Amino acid sequence: MFPALDFLVQLESLKIAYCGRILDPGLLTLPQNLKKLTLSNFRLPWIHISAVGRLQNLEVLKLLSRSLEGGRWEMKDGEFLKLKYLKLHYEYCSVECL
Repeated sequence: MFPALDFLVQLESLKIAYCGRILDPGLLTLPQNLKKLTLSNFRLPWIHISAVGRLQNLEVLKLLSRSLEGGRWEMKDGEFLKLKYLKLHYEYCSVECL
């Protein structure tokens, strides 16, 4: 289970690089004031991407090599409302959006 980070209330930028087995994130709790988030080798199952999408102030999201695992990304209404920049590196493709 990934540790809760929601107590870091003033944190605005976070980079997580992980080396190891696929995490069982349980309830992924990230600091709510994050504006920038980078995940690398995090291996988060796609079904947990909504925890990232609910970050109300998130403007920059970088999902680098092996940051997510599994099926497809299904966004829901009300997610990623302030996102201005997305960098996605997923196995054999790479996408960058402004």
